[in-house]
Amino acid sequence: MTVIATTTATTRHVVRLINSATLKPITAVRLGAVAWPTGWWARVVDGTVVVGSSWATDGPESLDVIITDGVLAPLLALPALQPDQPPNSVRVALTAAKIDVLLDPTELTLTVVVAGAAGPSGGLHVEVRGTLGSPTVTLTQGELGVYSATQVWGPNLINADLLIGSTQVRKVSLDYEHNETRIYVVDPT
Repeated sequence: MTVIATTTATTRHVVRLINSATLKPITAVRLGAVAWPTGWWARVVDGTVVVGSSWATDGPESLDVIITDGVLAPLLALPALQPDQPPNSVRVALTAAKIDVLLDPTELTLTVVVAGAAGPSGGLHVEVRGTLGSPTVTLTQGELGVYSATQVWGPNLINADLLIGSTQVRKVSLDYEHNETRIYVVDPT
């Protein structure tokens, strides 16, 4: 057997988009169009973009990672698009071997509907208390028995305590794939 040539491929970059609220990778992604130099390529595996090369030439300076989940993409604060950039994408500069891009959520609403034996419960003090050192979020009453707060909810408010008055009612966590999370509880007062 005659060997004509051998090629060694090397992983040059590993890119992930991370939801900063859940600290989990965003897996529904694909690549935007890239004019790859000879010997360079990329693949998406379980939401991770792997850029490789079998040549020592310079690769692309950046690539566009497109979020394909049409429900999730509008709930993330994506950087401003460049004129040549596809919608729902993040342009990632290929400056390191491992690149994690944190994407903050947009404002989300937590709504708690409180009812007792006589119907909706109004005039209550309803709040969400996160992990030690995190702020307490007070939910304001709109309709009778309906309390809500709209804000950017961070990872310190995942698995937070829901309090009505001084009574811890349950643990709560937002659904970061919807702009509103609605919870129904029984009035403990």
